[in-house]
Amino acid sequence: MRDVDAKATDAFLDQNPKCFCRCYVQRETKTDVIVNNMAETFNGFIIQSRAKHIIDMLEDIRLAVMTRLVTKHNEMSRKNVVVCPRIQAKKLDKEKEKAYLCTVYPSSNIVFQVKSFDDVSVDIVKRSCTCGKWDLTGIPCYHVCAVAAFMHKNSEDFVHSYLTKEVYLRSYEYTIPPLPSEKYWPIVDLPLDPPPVKIGPGRPKKNRKKDPQETKKKTGKLGRHGTLMSCKNCHERGHNISRCKKPAAEGSQVTRKRGRPKKTADAQPSQSTAAPQVSQSTQQSQGNVASQQTQRQAKRGRPKKISKSTNESAE
Repeated sequence: MRDVDAKATDAFLDQNPKCFCRCYVQRETKTDVIVNNMAETFNGFIIQSRAKHIIDMLEDIRLAVMTRLVTKHNEMSRKNVVVCPRIQAKKLDKEKEKAYLCTVYPSSNIVFQVKSFDDVSVDIVKRSCTCGKWDLTGIPCYHVCAVAAFMHKNSEDFVHSYLTKEVYLRSYEYTIPPLPSEKYWPIVDLPLDPPPVKIGPGRPKKNRKKDPQETKKKTGKLGRHGTLMSCKNCHERGHNISRCKKPAAEGSQVTRKRGRPKKTADAQPSQSTAAPQVSQSTQQSQGNVASQQTQRQAKRGRPKKISKSTNESAE
């Protein structure tokens, strides 16, 4: 990367890539999450409590977490599964569907070569695959699922213990004790008062403070901050064709402007050319055609009835 662009490499390393690159993520944690979704989820979980006083806010958070621990433990204890349901449905089942693309060649009883789009090596003792997905997340990739099918075993047996039902229940077995109201607190002779309540001007903000480069209107879309535009006319960076004042470069493909082209004065026909001379023969032929059309129009419709008085007078 440094051979291609040294400045881009230095700028990339200044941003501390250990915080957002998966190649720097520790493989002991068994997760590939490099975003801040966990904190954002908790922020939305306490969105109503954040507007309260700090003591009331902490009390609301304590009640919500206390209830959540019991709810999650009871939901998982009722399910008859080995792996957590979301891990099974969203990730493991999708990897098992792609396992038919692989061909397994055993090197030993513990090491296998799996051939798909690329050849990889799978070690079931070290729980490692060349693609690195199994090492990083603890969930078997489709190479490991193919090896499991080759050994006539279940892919769920190769999932890391962190993602099983047993460990999930152990993580939610701790509870938060209930806290009675202030009425039942023991009376203590200590001159300790809570800090004074300071109410700031304006309505308190509930939403988080966004980054200056983050789009405020469209959520989930990246802005154009940091992108360099290039001109189609002179092939230079920093401006576009609408502001370009330089001559066109060689090989530039400048498209014409959108819309209907305007008519010029030269393109409009003159009166002398617009009215061509018509000969006398053509005028006669046009007159005959017009008379025939009037006769046809007169014959159309139901014929009128002639009265008896007009017939007798005619005789």
